[in-house]
Amino acid sequence: MNKLSLLDQVFYKLEAGGMSPMLMAGAMIVDPRGSPYPLNGKKLGDHLAARMEKIPLMRQKLVQDSLKIGDMRLVDDPAFDVRNHVTLTRLKAPGNYRQLMDCLGAFSAQRLDLTRPLWHYEIIEGLEGGRIAVATHLHHCILDGVGARQALGGMWDDKPVPAEMPSKREWRIEETPTAFTMLWDALKENAERMYVKAPAFLYNNRSPLAQALLKNLSASLRVKGEIERKAGPKIPKVHKTSLNVSRVSAERVVSYVEFPFATVKALARHYECSINDLALLFSSFALQNYFEGIREKIDFELVAGMPISTRTSSDGPGGNAVTVARLSLHNRTKDVEQRLRAIMHDTALIKKPLRPATNEGKKTRVDSKALMGLVSPIVLDALIYGVVKCRLADKATLINIAITNVPGPQHPVYIAGARQVSMIPMGPVVDTVGMIVTISSSDQHLSMGYHGCGKAIKDKELFVEGARLSFDALLKAAKLQ
Repeated sequence: MNKLSLLDQVFYKLEAGGMSPMLMAGAMIVDPRGSPYPLNGKKLGDHLAARMEKIPLMRQKLVQDSLKIGDMRLVDDPAFDVRNHVTLTRLKAPGNYRQLMDCLGAFSAQRLDLTRPLWHYEIIEGLEGGRIAVATHLHHCILDGVGARQALGGMWDDKPVPAEMPSKREWRIEETPTAFTMLWDALKENAERMYVKAPAFLYNNRSPLAQALLKNLSASLRVKGEIERKAGPKIPKVHKTSLNVSRVSAERVVSYVEFPFATVKALARHYECSINDLALLFSSFALQNYFEGIREKIDFELVAGMPISTRTSSDGPGGNAVTVARLSLHNRTKDVEQRLRAIMHDTALIKKPLRPATNEGKKTRVDSKALMGLVSPIVLDALIYGVVKCRLADKATLINIAITNVPGPQHPVYIAGARQVSMIPMGPVVDTVGMIVTISSSDQHLSMGYHGCGKAIKDKELFVEGARLSFDALLKAAKLQ
């Protein structure tokens, strides 16, 4: 049985406590034209089902002991049937952009069955030109964006291959744990947490804990200490906007824009910046154009929350390995090049590693992973209950928008013989934020998906318009048009 980390459990239990579900979504568009193998929606669905049923994580569900005192775990689902996770729908003619966005909004609004493996594919036929879309739903508690790309990489091929069929055989599963086994494991887990892990943590982290105590004491006495710390970007005060809704509604809206990736890379070379810097710039202008379009006065700097992967080569694809950085979008800087340079300055500070410790050989940081491992599920449930029932998330606005970047395959890829031609990334929409910008790149495009609360967003295409205007303005400034 695979235990969920503290962060993974938070993503699950916030939904169970009544907050918006942490669901990652998105869509891939494939073009069967030119494929050596005939393809329709049913064949594509069968092929994806065949690929997904071979991934152990896709056949597992979440369980917890009856008293909810132990960590949640992933176990093989004895009732797993891949046909419960792949559905087929068809757009009415002409199958244009607007119809696809409406379909994706309705798909995103659906919730996953928490008693089954936490994923769902919907095959969407009827797009213009005979293309087919594959809409994806994954729960964030089992995978983050980078992990999903690793775990689900088996859906793509580097060359056209014929569609596969799902197996009709029964999958061999590990023995399902009994209620007594789950409870006994939970009791042992809590005893180990209290009598083994906690003392070990205090001993192993005695130096950084002492430094933290000294730092707080020095600050209270107004004494300048010798403790070095990381200097991050200056974060302005965060003011609420109409997107910072307390509770997002059940409705979802989607829009997206694509830019030629070769041109985006040319801009990155010209300004000696990263692709992510350019995506943040386009996001900044997209938001500015949106608020100007709906005539909402924004006379302050908008602050974005940007997830950063901490996944290492030793980590498996499952679970979440991520931290979040905050930075200003510098939306009050009018000139496009000056705004880009301001964003570049801030992202450079975020990427800057911690300075080496002054006392060689001594740890200067608390082992945060070990610290989180000390939190009992009982404590976690109580904290989440307080957050949800007392609406603590409404007390302080930390960010105005979430912006995340998950690079896609950087070479041509195929699904059941059809080449993937577009990506529509859709990150999770959460309470108090209301909208997320998700960035993904491929060998052809830089894609930016806008996914948000249907009741909060008045005109989703204003984001697309603003991103395009900034792209054109930067091309003109760089004289690359």
